[in-house]
Amino acid sequence: MARGFWVLSFRIQNDDELMSWFVEDRKVLGNLSLKRITSFHGHVCPELVVGAKFCEFAQNLFNNGIIPVTGYSVIAENYTSALDAIQVLLGATLGNQRLSVIDNGKHVYTLFSHYEKRGWKVRLRSLPFDDRRLFDSLQDSISREQASLDDIVSFQRMLDDRVERLLAMSVEELFHIEEVTYETVPHESAVAYRFCSVCGDFVQVNHSIMKDEAIVCSPCFQKMALSGLGATDVH
Repeated sequence: MARGFWVLSFRIQNDDELMSWFVEDRKVLGNLSLKRITSFHGHVCPELVVGAKFCEFAQNLFNNGIIPVTGYSVIAENYTSALDAIQVLLGATLGNQRLSVIDNGKHVYTLFSHYEKRGWKVRLRSLPFDDRRLFDSLQDSISREQASLDDIVSFQRMLDDRVERLLAMSVEELFHIEEVTYETVPHESAVAYRFCSVCGDFVQVNHSIMKDEAIVCSPCFQKMALSGLGATDVH
């Protein structure tokens, strides 16, 4: 019996082929912006595009002179790929404290302009994908490592279709947008550190607890609370 074999019909695209993703006439997202976030994130995916669309909403506010391009912050209600787009395209990052995350598992984003004292909440609308049941089933099979090669190919095609459809949608089609009451959001500031008196690690002062006149980090404090010991008893 002849030995059977199979060959994957995938390969890494060269630069010219890859750029075809970006040079097509998109209604909304600039080709260079898409390339920047894709290079940073590593691949194109639907949630990355959702984050980029939120950035487009913010950039429209800047371009139309509604708010200045400085002095703003963002609250995102998820930990998804969308955060990479926000950090790359808007420069609001976790590190500079202009991006805050409250992980409610929602594609909801709030933009505050501190100079104009205005805020906007942007919520993802229900998307008209009619293959949700199959999509969820394939995703579950892949996560449990029970998917066939055909399943993986089908799932990737569905992801690509979602990316294309999201790119073609306007900001207004994709999001429900409302202006909200302005809230003060903490700005970037210098961080003070102290040694934890128990484990000896550096800990931010605003993330530590004073116990028996000693600085204690949160994990050590929790251990002390469970054991009923004081700071001086844990050494």
